[in-house]
Amino acid sequence: MKLNVPCSKGFMKFSGLNESHHSRQEDSYVYVKSHKQTPLCGKLEELSEEERHIYFPSSHIQPAMHLRGNPVFAIAYRLVDHCYNVTFLSTNGSFELRPNSQLQCTYKIFLPYGNRVVLKMWVGDTTVAGSSGTGINFQDSRNDDINCEGLLTELQDGSSSWFHCTKIGHEERQIELVSRQNRVVLKVTVRNPLSDQVVSTGTFAMRMSYHAEPIESVVGVCEFGWIKLRQFCISAMEGVKLPWRQAEIECARKDGHLLSLRSERDQTVLDNLLMNSPGYRDDNAYWIGASDESHEGDFKWTDGLPFSYSNWFPGWPEYGNYNHQPNDDGLSEQDCVEARRMFALTHASHRLATTFMWNDRDCSTPNYFVCERLQSKDPLEHSWLPNCNRTVFLSRDQPKSLVSSPGFPRQYPDNANCDIDITATPGFRIILDFEELVLENESSCSYDYLLIMESFNDSTWNNMSTSTKRLCGDWSAKLKLLRYVSHTSKLKLRFSSDYSHHFGGFKARVSMEIGK
Repeated sequence: MKLNVPCSKGFMKFSGLNESHHSRQEDSYVYVKSHKQTPLCGKLEELSEEERHIYFPSSHIQPAMHLRGNPVFAIAYRLVDHCYNVTFLSTNGSFELRPNSQLQCTYKIFLPYGNRVVLKMWVGDTTVAGSSGTGINFQDSRNDDINCEGLLTELQDGSSSWFHCTKIGHEERQIELVSRQNRVVLKVTVRNPLSDQVVSTGTFAMRMSYHAEPIESVVGVCEFGWIKLRQFCISAMEGVKLPWRQAEIECARKDGHLLSLRSERDQTVLDNLLMNSPGYRDDNAYWIGASDESHEGDFKWTDGLPFSYSNWFPGWPEYGNYNHQPNDDGLSEQDCVEARRMFALTHASHRLATTFMWNDRDCSTPNYFVCERLQSKDPLEHSWLPNCNRTVFLSRDQPKSLVSSPGFPRQYPDNANCDIDITATPGFRIILDFEELVLENESSCSYDYLLIMESFNDSTWNNMSTSTKRLCGDWSAKLKLLRYVSHTSKLKLRFSSDYSHHFGGFKARVSMEIGK
């Protein structure tokens, strides 16, 4: 292929039924049958690998090529088999293949980040008794190195490959695999025509079925297509590009908001989600929930959490930090924040940053976006009654619980004074593990604060000298340091806020262990 035309002077574009793009509706993956292609212009070397290859499956809609201006180009095309490029995106799926001639197929299973592929495959003559399930030993070899007079199966899991040659009359073999990553590729090749007898009987076959296996440490209790981040489930919405306000409305329709990021760890989780997404492209950009629409330079999250962390693109250092962000002058309406990897250089070309970094952008620009919503199985109260005092009892039957500030994960109200009394079975100690603590910061923690109070004498609960810990400020990057183990089986948490400045509050898991 060859291409050379300035984008200002022309382009070439294909139209027709194209299934190389996909989307997600709710939590089910479906193909998007697009009749429009991105205009191709510039130089061939500037196009990504995906943009250089276009696949049109069998359809009554014939592909067409449109030219504007005078582009210089050369293309090559060929007919391919019906199974040349088949992608599975849903939580489970299957297919059956009974080849009757030369064939070259590629099946891709691409699940959302946080899932492994559990795959079963049967290949061989269905009339011959097969062996029991067999695991796969991956090997380093090339398809070209294997001379297979029959059906050649290649299974790719990351950088590892497994090959198997099935000949006419071979017993049916069952193969099982749990993938290392969230994608596998299955290539099936029949190089030589099969005999008329094999074709007529249809006994030479290959079957495959799979299902998604969520990785608990990544997904938690979130639904398919979502992963956990703090108290939220988050998901990349890559089905349609929307302006920032419409993206926030769409997230609200899913009972959430555009994503807020609170720490470097949050940013790493986002990078993993997007770079391993089925819809990932180098030039993708995603709206997140920050904007400074109200006051220039004063960024806020749509979920109300404090804007205490940022990851702005610093610019290209070899060009004097050219294109550093944010760079809105207050007049160009770049009030909303997107996460992207591709940033412009001085000479009208682009380069990729190593991770997704932040860029302020005109809010009307259509982008993909990332939503957050509360973990559905996490029974936190959204709000407390005016009398926000609570009592928590831990026992052998119920050894764990959750505690949080009023309204969490929304900002806590003014003038709150809440006591949480925690009592465990006698002989046990109480453990506090914080998952969030962001309060107004002040050197003596006298504005908004959380007291962890403990006494060896119940009659002194209200004696402030028994306080063992007073907390305030943002502990997002050092939550492990807050772990607290009581001396006795009783503990009191006292949360207090003053008349101004709202922050995200706190959430902690409470458990008990046998005292020492």
